[in-house]
Amino acid sequence: MKHRTAIVTASSIVGVLLAGATAAAANLGILSVTASDAALGTADPTVAAAPAPITTEPPLVLEQTELAPTTPQPELLAYEIPQVGVVTVARTESSLSVSQIDAPGWQWNVGTDGSNLTVNLTDGTRLIEFTASVVNGEVTVAVAEQSPPGQGSDDGDEGYESDDHEDDGHDDD
Repeated sequence: MKHRTAIVTASSIVGVLLAGATAAAANLGILSVTASDAALGTADPTVAAAPAPITTEPPLVLEQTELAPTTPQPELLAYEIPQVGVVTVARTESSLSVSQIDAPGWQWNVGTDGSNLTVNLTDGTRLIEFTASVVNGEVTVAVAEQSPPGQGSDDGDEGYESDDHEDDGHDDD
């Protein structure tokens, strides 16, 4: 029996070695085969779907265009003159101008020399002078009431006639 046990053991070892060699050969064979050497699969060309067509669009080209320089919008500043109306001044970087005058019943004339602006308003009785100027980058305004042309203010009596007539010989009563 000893002999028999030795033969069974030797046969088992040979069987294991043959199985290991076969497995190693199979693995090496799979690893060494590339796609060009063997077909990975078979497909019937009459049944297989045709590949989707590849569409290419021309590349999107953005053109750079320069915008025309725009004139900056003037800043509008509204000044209310009590009992007269509203003078709206337009200010740009370097100048002042009148944008609108809303003074019903008043006439006006405007004078400007760039950064200084004068508006004279009159209702026939009163003369209002509105001035605006740019000083150190800020707009400063002033409003003054002037004497209308043709009316002096030297003594306050001009155009006033007294009704006190003591020597005209009759009684005022």
